[in-house]
Amino acid sequence: MTLCGKLAPLIRRPTAPGLAAAWATVKVLKAGLAPPRRAPPAKMKKADGSLADTPEENASVFADTFSQLYGREASFDPSVLNNLPQRQVAVGLDHVPTDDEIQLATSKLHATAPGPSGLHARLWQALVSTSDGFGFVRHLVQHFWTTEELPTAARTARAHACIGEEIQSTPQCKGLCKGVH
Repeated sequence: MTLCGKLAPLIRRPTAPGLAAAWATVKVLKAGLAPPRRAPPAKMKKADGSLADTPEENASVFADTFSQLYGREASFDPSVLNNLPQRQVAVGLDHVPTDDEIQLATSKLHATAPGPSGLHARLWQALVSTSDGFGFVRHLVQHFWTTEELPTAARTARAHACIGEEIQSTPQCKGLCKGVH
Protein backbone atom coordinates (compact mmCIF):
# COMPACT_ATOMS: atom_id res chain seq x y z
CA MET A 1 0.00 0.00 0.00
CA THR A 2 1.34 3.44 -0.91
CA LEU A 3 1.83 6.34 1.46
CA CYS A 4 -1.23 8.12 0.03
CA GLY A 5 -3.26 4.96 0.48
CA LYS A 6 -2.27 4.76 4.16
CA LEU A 7 -2.96 8.44 4.80
CA ALA A 8 -6.30 8.60 2.91
CA PRO A 9 -8.44 7.07 5.71
CA LEU A 10 -6.97 9.52 8.22
CA ILE A 11 -7.62 12.50 5.98
CA ARG A 12 -11.20 11.44 5.33
CA ARG A 13 -11.87 11.08 9.06
CA PRO A 14 -10.99 14.32 10.78
CA THR A 15 -11.43 12.68 14.16
CA ALA A 16 -8.96 9.81 13.95
CA PRO A 17 -9.33 7.35 16.81
CA GLY A 18 -6.57 8.14 19.29
CA LEU A 19 -2.88 8.78 19.12
CA ALA A 20 -2.04 5.35 17.71
CA ALA A 21 -3.21 6.34 14.23
CA ALA A 22 -1.27 9.63 14.39
CA TRP A 23 1.93 7.87 15.44
CA ALA A 24 1.44 5.26 12.73
CA THR A 25 1.22 8.09 10.20
CA VAL A 26 4.38 9.72 11.57
CA LYS A 27 6.17 6.36 11.31
CA VAL A 28 5.13 6.06 7.65
CA LEU A 29 6.31 9.59 6.93
CA LYS A 30 9.67 9.03 8.66
CA ALA A 31 10.20 5.84 6.67
CA GLY A 32 9.75 7.88 3.51
CA LEU A 33 12.50 10.27 4.61
CA ALA A 34 15.04 7.55 5.41
CA PRO A 35 17.93 7.09 3.00
CA PRO A 36 17.43 4.26 0.51
CA ARG A 37 18.82 0.91 1.52
CA ARG A 38 21.49 -0.61 -0.62
CA ALA A 39 20.51 -3.77 -2.36
CA PRO A 40 22.55 -6.76 -1.27
CA PRO A 41 25.20 -7.80 -3.79
CA ALA A 42 23.90 -10.13 -6.47
CA LYS A 43 24.80 -13.77 -6.04
CA MET A 44 26.58 -15.03 -9.11
CA LYS A 45 25.83 -18.40 -10.61
CA LYS A 46 28.79 -20.78 -10.51
CA ALA A 47 29.71 -23.15 -13.34
CA ASP A 48 27.90 -26.03 -11.59
CA GLY A 49 24.66 -23.98 -11.50
CA SER A 50 24.63 -23.20 -7.78
CA LEU A 51 24.74 -19.66 -6.43
CA ALA A 52 27.81 -18.15 -4.79
CA ASP A 53 27.38 -17.66 -1.04
CA THR A 54 30.32 -15.44 -0.13
CA PRO A 55 31.96 -12.39 -1.72
CA GLU A 56 35.06 -14.51 -2.37
CA GLU A 57 33.01 -17.01 -4.38
CA ASN A 58 31.42 -14.10 -6.29
CA ALA A 59 34.90 -12.76 -7.09
CA SER A 60 35.97 -16.20 -8.27
CA VAL A 61 32.98 -16.41 -10.62
CA PHE A 62 33.78 -12.93 -11.98
CA ALA A 63 37.44 -13.88 -12.48
CA ASP A 64 36.49 -17.03 -14.42
CA THR A 65 33.96 -15.16 -16.56
CA PHE A 66 36.29 -12.29 -17.45
CA SER A 67 39.28 -14.55 -18.09
CA GLN A 68 37.16 -16.47 -20.60
CA LEU A 69 35.85 -13.24 -22.12
CA TYR A 70 39.09 -11.26 -22.36
CA GLY A 71 41.65 -14.06 -22.22
CA ARG A 72 40.98 -15.26 -25.76
CA GLU A 73 43.59 -14.96 -28.46
CA ALA A 74 42.64 -12.36 -31.05
CA SER A 75 41.88 -13.72 -34.49
CA PHE A 76 41.98 -11.44 -37.50
CA ASP A 77 43.53 -11.22 -40.94
CA PRO A 78 46.54 -8.84 -40.77
CA SER A 79 46.31 -8.18 -44.52
CA VAL A 80 43.15 -6.15 -43.81
CA LEU A 81 45.27 -3.49 -42.11
CA ASN A 82 46.96 -2.71 -45.42
CA ASN A 83 43.57 -1.99 -47.02
CA LEU A 84 42.60 0.68 -44.45
CA PRO A 85 42.62 4.22 -45.86
CA GLN A 86 45.57 6.23 -44.58
CA ARG A 87 45.38 9.90 -43.70
CA GLN A 88 47.63 12.36 -45.44
CA VAL A 89 50.55 13.78 -43.49
CA ALA A 90 49.69 17.25 -42.19
CA VAL A 91 52.28 19.50 -43.75
CA GLY A 92 53.83 21.76 -41.14
CA LEU A 93 53.17 19.34 -38.30
CA ASP A 94 55.82 16.83 -39.34
CA HIS A 95 58.73 18.60 -37.65
CA VAL A 96 59.62 20.19 -34.32
CA PRO A 97 58.61 23.88 -34.36
CA THR A 98 61.37 26.25 -35.40
CA ASP A 99 62.41 29.33 -33.43
CA ASP A 100 60.52 31.55 -35.88
CA GLU A 101 57.33 29.47 -35.43
CA ILE A 102 57.64 29.71 -31.64
CA GLN A 103 58.15 33.49 -31.87
CA LEU A 104 55.11 33.82 -34.17
CA ALA A 105 52.91 31.64 -31.94
CA THR A 106 53.78 33.57 -28.77
CA SER A 107 53.20 36.89 -30.52
CA LYS A 108 49.65 35.73 -31.39
CA LEU A 109 48.77 34.88 -27.77
CA HIS A 110 45.89 36.96 -26.42
CA ALA A 111 46.11 38.66 -23.04
CA THR A 112 43.42 36.56 -21.37
CA ALA A 113 43.34 34.42 -18.26
CA PRO A 114 46.31 32.11 -17.67
CA GLY A 115 46.28 28.67 -19.25
CA PRO A 116 47.04 25.28 -17.68
CA SER A 117 50.57 26.40 -16.81
CA GLY A 118 49.23 29.24 -14.66
CA LEU A 119 51.27 31.79 -16.64
CA HIS A 120 49.63 34.71 -18.47
CA ALA A 121 50.15 35.23 -22.20
CA ARG A 122 52.07 38.45 -21.53
CA LEU A 123 54.45 36.52 -19.32
CA TRP A 124 55.15 34.00 -22.11
CA GLN A 125 55.72 36.93 -24.46
CA ALA A 126 58.09 38.51 -21.95
CA LEU A 127 59.95 35.21 -21.61
CA VAL A 128 60.59 34.91 -25.34
CA SER A 129 61.83 38.51 -25.46
CA THR A 130 65.12 37.50 -23.77
CA SER A 131 67.61 34.87 -24.89
CA ASP A 132 67.50 32.88 -21.61
CA GLY A 133 63.72 32.97 -21.49
CA PHE A 134 63.41 31.98 -25.14
CA GLY A 135 65.74 29.03 -24.56
CA PHE A 136 63.48 27.87 -21.75
CA VAL A 137 60.31 28.23 -23.87
CA ARG A 138 62.02 26.42 -26.78
CA HIS A 139 62.92 23.56 -24.42
CA LEU A 140 59.30 23.31 -23.17
CA VAL A 141 57.88 23.32 -26.72
CA GLN A 142 60.36 20.72 -27.95
CA HIS A 143 59.75 18.54 -24.91
CA PHE A 144 55.99 18.66 -25.45
CA TRP A 145 56.38 18.03 -29.17
CA THR A 146 58.48 14.91 -28.70
CA THR A 147 56.84 13.41 -25.59
CA GLU A 148 53.25 14.71 -25.94
CA GLU A 149 53.26 15.43 -22.20
CA LEU A 150 52.32 18.75 -20.68
CA PRO A 151 55.05 20.26 -18.52
CA THR A 152 54.65 19.58 -14.83
CA ALA A 153 54.41 22.31 -12.24
CA ALA A 154 58.09 21.77 -11.39
CA ARG A 155 59.11 22.55 -14.97
CA THR A 156 56.95 25.64 -15.25
CA ALA A 157 58.28 26.80 -11.89
CA ARG A 158 61.60 27.27 -13.69
CA ALA A 159 59.84 29.95 -15.74
CA HIS A 160 59.42 31.94 -12.57
CA ALA A 161 63.13 31.61 -11.89
CA CYS A 162 63.95 32.81 -15.43
CA ILE A 163 62.09 36.05 -14.85
CA GLY A 164 64.65 38.53 -13.67
CA GLU A 165 64.65 42.28 -13.27
CA GLU A 166 65.34 42.63 -17.00
CA ILE A 167 62.05 40.93 -17.94
CA GLN A 168 60.05 42.59 -15.17
CA SER A 169 60.90 45.98 -16.63
CA THR A 170 59.61 45.11 -20.11
CA PRO A 171 56.31 46.70 -21.17
CA GLN A 172 54.76 43.27 -21.92
CA CYS A 173 55.19 42.13 -18.32
CA LYS A 174 53.82 45.26 -16.59
CA GLY A 175 53.07 44.07 -13.06
CA LEU A 176 52.28 40.48 -13.96
CA CYS A 177 55.62 39.45 -12.49
CA LYS A 178 55.02 41.14 -9.13
CA GLY A 179 55.04 38.57 -6.38
CA VAL A 180 56.56 35.86 -8.58
CA HIS A 181 59.88 35.74 -6.72
